[in-house]
Amino acid sequence: MSFETFRILFLRADGCSSTDDILTIIPNEESERTFIVTYTDHYNHTSNQFEATEREILDYMENMIALLHIDDDPFDKIQIQCPTFPSVLIRVCDLHKDDIKLSVMDVVKSTLRCYPTKLRYRSLASAGLA
Repeated sequence: MSFETFRILFLRADGCSSTDDILTIIPNEESERTFIVTYTDHYNHTSNQFEATEREILDYMENMIALLHIDDDPFDKIQIQCPTFPSVLIRVCDLHKDDIKLSVMDVVKSTLRCYPTKLRYRSLASAGLA
């Protein structure tokens, strides 16, 4: 089975996408209860991966948001690219606001609980729906 990728891009103020960090989460195809989480630091040319449950990912995200808020050299924005929601851009300085943090966490939680499989794209016209 093929899965869409859930990504969070960490955007630096310089606007250079080649230095953005990327967090990806996909279901672990070898286990029904875990996910593969990969954090890629393009600035330092490193990538780290771990296996985690839904609860562990939610804890990880809570810690990530807290660290982003207190960073002395912070990222400018994050972009959430979720397979089942529109892509959104959020200023890191706003992540500490309860409504924004809750919305981010809710998107992560709902995606982990109902992770979509990848479908082959067909236009509405070719599917006879337009």
